[in-house]
Amino acid sequence: MSTLDFLRGQQVGAASATAGAGQRAAHWKRYSEGLEAKLDQASEGQVFTNAQLSGAMALVKALGDELRRLSPHNALLDPATLDRIQRQGMAAALTQAGYNYDVGTNRVTKR
Repeated sequence: MSTLDFLRGQQVGAASATAGAGQRAAHWKRYSEGLEAKLDQASEGQVFTNAQLSGAMALVKALGDELRRLSPHNALLDPATLDRIQRQGMAAALTQAGYNYDVGTNRVTKR
């Protein structure tokens, strides 16, 4: 084998490696763009969920104000009762989503 043959072989190998690297880079670029799109979609979903939560909290406040006016000694106005009801609701939702929720410690773990 001559030096020229050796150099040609190196060039062919380098060209092949460069082409493969370009294909891998293109694959990872498409993959990262897909992840960015999913992140954008999740972020939009989070914004919408936060807006829904804000609306629900406004409703709860209005209902609490009206209950306070109509029945100032109602058990649903007791902060401990409200905390218990909220934690039970959270526990039910988290259980349905596949998590364990310790009402006493406020800790969440995956099942």
